[in-house]
Amino acid sequence: MKKYLSSLLIVTGLLVFSVAHAQSAMPTISSITPNQGTQNTSVTIYGTNLSGATNVEFYTASGQLSASLVPSSSSATNVNFTISGPFVGNVDPGTYQVSVVTNLCPGGCDSNRLSFTLNAPSANAPTISNISPGQGTANTSITIYGTNISEASRVEFYNQSGQLNASLTPSAVTATSLMFTISGPFVGNVDPGTYQLKIVTPFGTSNGMNFVFNTPSVNAPTISSISPAQGTQNTNVTIYGTNLSGTTNIEFYTPDGRITGGLYPSSVSAQNVIFTVSGLFAANMTPGTYQVSVVTNACPGGCNSNKLSFTLNAPVSNLPTISTISPNQGTLNKNVTIYGTNLSGATNVEFYTSSGQVVASLVPPSVSATNVGFTISSSFVGNVDPGIYQVAVVTNACPGGCSSNRLSFTLNPLPVATTPQLKLLSPSDNGTALIGSSLLVSWQSSGFTEGTPIRVDLKKYATGERYIIGNNLSLSGSFSWQVGTSLNGQSVSPGVYSMLICVQNTCFDDVLPLALNAAQQIPITAPSPNQQTPRVVTPSSSALPLTDDVDASDTASVCTALNFNLKYRSRDSQTNGEVTLLQQFLNDRGYLNQDPTGYFGMVTVAAVKQFQLVSSISPTGNIGPLSRAKIRQLSCSVAEATSPAATPSMTTRASLQAQLANILESLRSLTR
Repeated sequence: MKKYLSSLLIVTGLLVFSVAHAQSAMPTISSITPNQGTQNTSVTIYGTNLSGATNVEFYTASGQLSASLVPSSSSATNVNFTISGPFVGNVDPGTYQVSVVTNLCPGGCDSNRLSFTLNAPSANAPTISNISPGQGTANTSITIYGTNISEASRVEFYNQSGQLNASLTPSAVTATSLMFTISGPFVGNVDPGTYQLKIVTPFGTSNGMNFVFNTPSVNAPTISSISPAQGTQNTNVTIYGTNLSGTTNIEFYTPDGRITGGLYPSSVSAQNVIFTVSGLFAANMTPGTYQVSVVTNACPGGCNSNKLSFTLNAPVSNLPTISTISPNQGTLNKNVTIYGTNLSGATNVEFYTSSGQVVASLVPPSVSATNVGFTISSSFVGNVDPGIYQVAVVTNACPGGCSSNRLSFTLNPLPVATTPQLKLLSPSDNGTALIGSSLLVSWQSSGFTEGTPIRVDLKKYATGERYIIGNNLSLSGSFSWQVGTSLNGQSVSPGVYSMLICVQNTCFDDVLPLALNAAQQIPITAPSPNQQTPRVVTPSSSALPLTDDVDASDTASVCTALNFNLKYRSRDSQTNGEVTLLQQFLNDRGYLNQDPTGYFGMVTVAAVKQFQLVSSISPTGNIGPLSRAKIRQLSCSVAEATSPAATPSMTTRASLQAQLANILESLRSLTR
């Protein structure tokens, strides 16, 4: 008997324990949010012991089970579910008692019940068909496309468990689209991840669609200013800010947040973005004030900056256009003219790099409706690197300025800082001309700045009289001289002259002999073939002052016949005195300006190189077989020609030729 009584007590105890345990795990619900809805409505039930929820059951007022839904997620304190299309199709609208069933009891544990109203589906219920872009972060502007969106009040973000995490208010709404921007507070309160976006209107909640919220980038762009803040077609605009590298486009938004247009940048750096308002853009956009944002590639899907205002002005009919730039290249002091239309009121000439960045501007001193003139100033040259630039004219025809189209202009480098050189090209050596004839005089130069005036003089061999036959000439060119008359009207009499080329009061000893005859030309036999090409010399010590006279008696012809190859550091003691002979030759010819030392130093090297350049010999600075032969040809032929033993008996005409040749050679020796 005791045995059976003991067993009964044990069974009873287990039963009491099981019942007590089941009661302690029973689910309870305290609220339903929202407590009404229809198709696509996401609902959350709050309570306790809701872990392991398997169903949400809907009971009629009489207690009959009408339908159930499987929750999308559950936790100890909440259960989430969405009212599906099939559910709405099978359940009549009305108020139901909702209960949560968990698996904590054999056969399931039912919670208490709370009311939920199932509304009839609306023909105006919103739907979502697309989200663009499908991902974003702070400042990203999002557009949702669908139907029946016109009365949308909010965009809801649900996590993958179906729980509502956040919502945003749209900035612009139409029947088929909705726009919103991911704001700073949203970014601070929502974790990165994938969310279901839904639109809520008075007629219901839309279906959900995935959107990826990315982690905010530390390199997100920000913009601080736009300059100019208004413009129209051809206006060049610079946006300043930070983290602008990698900018892909500039977006234009209406005040209510709708994106209406975009432009590509022409130049991008970390601190600025440059773009041009194109004619097509201006023609397709309504004039007005827009919010402008920069988009970079620093984030997946693109990072949007904050927005600043820009006013797009109406296109103007008198927009400036430019057709040609003449000349299209130049450097310091160059006068340039830009031709085109509607150029009146030009305020600036702007220079742009190939990437569209403005590097400098000039104020034109001369402006008309069809041309703009300016001069390249020293300050401009000092601040702008040589190269090819795109040039535009800015006029005051528009608020903020109207920019023309652009044309190329090449800013040339300044001449290399070398000693200036001038060279007469014609008439050639041993030239003659008849009084009254026309004589072509041509020259070229290097090392002078633009605008340096060049002058050509004649100096009479016998008396030293000077005549100006060409003045205010360009750096290179030619002119025709009416032989026998100077620029100031003086008569130039027959005789032997030297033709000099001068800059201001310095004349260069690139002297060309010229015999002027009254009746007939008497050709003069050249002393040596090599002198058919004029020499190029520098002004230094060889420059002739305007008052200089030539005295043939000071010149002696010395034959310089060198047997040694001479080079840097050669000495007389090693070469039988030939370094001194070489230096004397260079001195006589005007290449060297010091007394012979007998030592082949750097000064002699420089003089030899100049001699070799003039003589069409590779300028090595060393004296080899070619240079020795040239020196002998130049010096010894003159010495032999002037020796009495080498002068045969001649007719009067031949005698005149020989005398004139000797005079010309003496003249060359004096002026070198």
